[in-house]
Amino acid sequence: PQGNPLSGADHGANPYAASHVPFESRTNARVTFLPGVCLIVVTVTTSLFLALALMVGLTAVFQQKMSEEDLLGIGFLAVTLALQILILWGGINMVRRRGYALALAGAIAAVLPFSLCWCLQLPFGVWALVVLAAPGTRAIFATTDR
Repeated sequence: PQGNPLSGADHGANPYAASHVPFESRTNARVTFLPGVCLIVVTVTTSLFLALALMVGLTAVFQQKMSEEDLLGIGFLAVTLALQILILWGGINMVRRRGYALALAGAIAAVLPFSLCWCLQLPFGVWALVVLAAPGTRAIFATTDR
């Protein structure tokens, strides 16, 4: 036999092989951590205020006769709370660097003016969008998605 008989055979991925992500992307992998944590902290704080407002609104509605404005207000708070869950999940995905599409959807939802504390979420949502739109960021998510 000439040479290595196993050199041409494909025996699966080598667990000790170097990553196919360029060195710059591996060193910038931490760039998604801080905006993700900021989105999480602001979203949890905002969600607590929204949950409190929703409970107060529901209590007021059930103690009095329901009007259309009350129902619209409660519906708006419920939709806003659902968007907060999307933003929270997107921030968690940014920290874990898994699920690029969901992280992007969470960052876009943070920029939308649907929250009572939208002015607090806007800068962190823009920051997350800038980080996620950077050239090497998608490659970072691609190496950790399974």
